[in-house]
Amino acid sequence: MLSPAAAAAMAAVGRESISLSGVLNFVDGLWSSCVGERLMVFTTNHPERLDPALLRPGRMDRKIELGYCSPAALRVLAKNYLDVGDEGCEDADADPDTVNSLMAEAEGLLAAEVRITPADIAEVFMGCDGAGAAAALRKLVDELRKRRDAAATAPGASTEDKTD
Repeated sequence: MLSPAAAAAMAAVGRESISLSGVLNFVDGLWSSCVGERLMVFTTNHPERLDPALLRPGRMDRKIELGYCSPAALRVLAKNYLDVGDEGCEDADADPDTVNSLMAEAEGLLAAEVRITPADIAEVFMGCDGAGAAAALRKLVDELRKRRDAAATAPGASTEDKTD
């Protein structure tokens, strides 16, 4: 059951504009109406634009930057999605040399600052469901090359997502 403050704040969400005060009342109403453990997730591409009142301890206690994928994160994703690890590949149909070569190339592209999020990599891997580890890694390497080449040919562009 929501407190009256949380219910009023939720009703305000349906209106045309949302004020900082409305957001703060909503957040505080949720905190006061929930019993026990609570987890609230806020996301933004522009943390510098957030009002300090929203960021104060008690409202937002932990900040976690979810950046672009690193070679180490790629290894975790490859293990989780493709069963490709340091000890080899669990895919019996995959040629170990091909898988190792593709992993090395993907890691090299990531180390060379090609920007892709872990979610984008997971999407590539899930889109290859059943095709095997080598096919999924080949598709990832193709995507990383495409991003690298697009960044190199665009004047003043970076490989970074321009999402707001």
